[in-house]
Amino acid sequence: MHGLLNFTKALGVNNEFIGEDGSYNGHAAIKNNIDFGGDVFLDGAFDFSKIDSSKLRVLWNHNEDVVIAKHNIAYEDEKGLNVSGQLILEIEKARDTRILVQKEAIDGLSLGYFINPKDVYFKDGVRYIKKVYPYEYSFVPMAMNKDAIVNEMKSCTLESIRDCEHYLRDVCKLSRSEAKTLI
Repeated sequence: MHGLLNFTKALGVNNEFIGEDGSYNGHAAIKNNIDFGGDVFLDGAFDFSKIDSSKLRVLWNHNEDVVIAKHNIAYEDEKGLNVSGQLILEIEKARDTRILVQKEAIDGLSLGYFINPKDVYFKDGVRYIKKVYPYEYSFVPMAMNKDAIVNEMKSCTLESIRDCEHYLRDVCKLSRSEAKTLI
C-alpha cells in the first residue's frame, strides 16, 4: 500500500484468554492510553476499508510463515480492538501458544498495521494515532501496552509506596505525576 508505513503494537493477555479447544477473545490493541512506544490509538482508529476484517491473519510473533489461528471477528469497542478466533491445534506452534498463555509464560497480543503519516500527530512527545489499517495480529512474548505491566506488578515485591513510584517511573516510563496518580 503506497505511502503507508508498517507498525506493530502489543498488549497483555491472561491465562483465561484461551479455551481448551483453542478459542480465544481479547484485545489486539488498546485505545486512549500511552503504550511503551509512546503511542496512543484514538477512538475510531481501526479502519478496515483497505483490508477487510475477515482477512486478518493470526501469527506467531509477526512471522508471516507461522499462521497459528483462524480469525473470526474484529471490532472496536470501548476498550480497543476486540478480536476473537480459534487456534488451529493441529499446528504445533498453536498448541505451544495455548500452553504458554495458559501457564502465563507469554502475555501478549500485538497488532500489525499500516499507517499513513498524515493520520498521526505529536504532542508532548506522544504520537497520537487517528487511523490505522490492521492486517494481522500476533501472539507475542512481550507486551507494549502499559496495562500488561500493571498486571505484572501484582507479583512484584516492593517495600514501600516510594519503591512503587520509582518502579512506575523507571520501568513503566510514567511521569512523576502519572505514577503518583496511579498509586
